[in-house]
Amino acid sequence: MKIKHIVFAGVFTALIAFSAIAEVKCKSITFSKPVSVNGVTINPGRYKAVFDSDKNELSIAKGGKVVATATAHVETAPSKASGTRIETNHTDNRDLLVAITFNGKDQRIVLANDAGGSSMK
Repeated sequence: MKIKHIVFAGVFTALIAFSAIAEVKCKSITFSKPVSVNGVTINPGRYKAVFDSDKNELSIAKGGKVVATATAHVETAPSKASGTRIETNHTDNRDLLVAITFNGKDQRIVLANDAGGSSMK
């Protein structure tokens, strides 16, 4: 009986450690204007933003289909966001998605945009 408890504790600890290492954040976001993500234009509308910390990758999906991906990392913001924040930078007649901070979070997902390349799937 004691062995079952030890095995259970080991498996439970491994699951906690794995979930802490490979964190995937998925939230709905709405773009009010076209934005560019890694060379791909995202039209206005509602999308899913999925950040995989294990891969350092942000994916933008609509209707279950990934429409763009970009390398990204997390930075700590000075305070928690009072609403979902979408940061863009206007360049070359388009708005590049720079970062996303989700409502109530103090972490910004910052993109490493490659304006010349496309990562559309």
